[in-house]
Amino acid sequence: MNFLLDFCFYVVLYYHTELKNYKYYMNLEFLTTEELATLLKIQEQTIRRWAREGRIPFVKVGSDYRFIKEEVVNALRDKQREESN
Repeated sequence: MNFLLDFCFYVVLYYHTELKNYKYYMNLEFLTTEELATLLKIQEQTIRRWAREGRIPFVKVGSDYRFIKEEVVNALRDKQREESN
């Protein structure tokens, strides 16, 4: 009986965690390479290079990149702080 209760607890915990992650991602603003390049006023080629180099976080959708605006801004801000120190 304890095994069944433990199992049920972990299943509920798993789905609760997944639901929280789902809600988190649903509230984020995803940008295409073109949108991010326009926002930062740089070339799309630079965005793709930064993504390949790991300078900015991205999600790959097929052959396309998607960027979470908040995470990119934070990454660039952190990079700027590192370079200024």
